[in-house]
Amino acid sequence: MYESQVNEESIYDSFLNIVIQGNWHGAFILVILQFTILNLLLRKRFRYYKTLVIISLVVSVVYLSNQQIFQYPFFNNSTNILGWLFFYFLGTYIGYHYHTLKKLIKNNKPIIVFVTIFAFFLFTYFNEGYGAEVSLLEPALLPYFACCFFLIYSLAMSLVGLKQDLTNRIASYGSFILLFFPIIAPFLFSFFGFLEEQTALLFIFGLLFILGMSLGVAEILNQYTLTRFLLAKAFFTDDTK
Repeated sequence: MYESQVNEESIYDSFLNIVIQGNWHGAFILVILQFTILNLLLRKRFRYYKTLVIISLVVSVVYLSNQQIFQYPFFNNSTNILGWLFFYFLGTYIGYHYHTLKKLIKNNKPIIVFVTIFAFFLFTYFNEGYGAEVSLLEPALLPYFACCFFLIYSLAMSLVGLKQDLTNRIASYGSFILLFFPIIAPFLFSFFGFLEEQTALLFIFGLLFILGMSLGVAEILNQYTLTRFLLAKAFFTDDTK
């Protein structure tokens, strides 16, 4: 989280660092804004082009592999659209071909598992096995993230009893959860510090704690017009009916 030094930094510098450069945990808002602008410009022209997914992957990998060439003083390179371009075109393609891809995922689960494992080993190979020390945007991570998405989606389709309303709520409040998480994260070990040696239990209870607190606060804020704008809520329809 970005911390403004009140005595050393002016309001202008704080605005530049946080809002323009994105030097805080909510920097993804700048990425989403760029996605929105890009979507308005391109959605009617490129919705059916499979090659754009491949081209965007090449562009993002080349950019992330040579960030020192693209250094410029005003903006933060971590929010540069070139680094996120692959995710935009992949997400757009999935959205426009959702039903077709859903059938392919359902019928090819073993292949998805195999490709995901291969992408993981590819990532560890190029990063010499130091997976815990890499940043979010690594060239070798892009294919792995894409494979993980399809793998998680295939596993989600196999779950029995998972309420559609719950998944829609988590998705619609996704931006708020990401922004609210750093606020409540420091309290996580205050409640569940005794599970420090039990990684699996800590993960489960931590996930329930974060989702429960975030969704609870989001539902309260959603009840009032003056606070509803804080949620950046997305709306989803059930296309399974």
